[in-house]
Amino acid sequence: MTETACLAAEGGVRCHGWPAAFGITIGLILITALFKWMSLPRVLHLPAPSDCALHERTCAAAWSSGRLYLTLGPRPLRCLVPLQVEMQLAGARPEAVEVDFQAVDVTEAFHRAVLRPVGERLYAGEAVLPLCSTGRVHWQAQGVIDYGGRRVVAAFLFETEG
Repeated sequence: MTETACLAAEGGVRCHGWPAAFGITIGLILITALFKWMSLPRVLHLPAPSDCALHERTCAAAWSSGRLYLTLGPRPLRCLVPLQVEMQLAGARPEAVEVDFQAVDVTEAFHRAVLRPVGERLYAGEAVLPLCSTGRVHWQAQGVIDYGGRRVVAAFLFETEG
């Protein structure tokens, strides 16, 4: 037998050489990857409702274990003017609540508003839409809720006037 072969010995099996070390290393990598994959938050993406324009009124999104209501103001919504952002939740008890803003027709980085609790399942914060245009700009707001190892991302559409 060669040095790299496994040998039967008193008390069990002994393995020598790099094949055993290689196998152990690969096993540890696979276990680590599986653990990381299992610990990722489960993400549920909710599409923008076609019957609600966030620049006109509060919009809602629902999933199996909760519901959210998102409100932006003051109206009319304008760029470079502070927006009050409110999210009311039903069902979910979140660890984090945020709203991401992204211009739809313009390539630009998204902007995030972190919302803080201000009442029973009511979260609020402030955001400024940075784009300044003389015309109408279409936006998407995404309500992001993290709770219990899960993430819900609810999209809403709205527009601003220049």
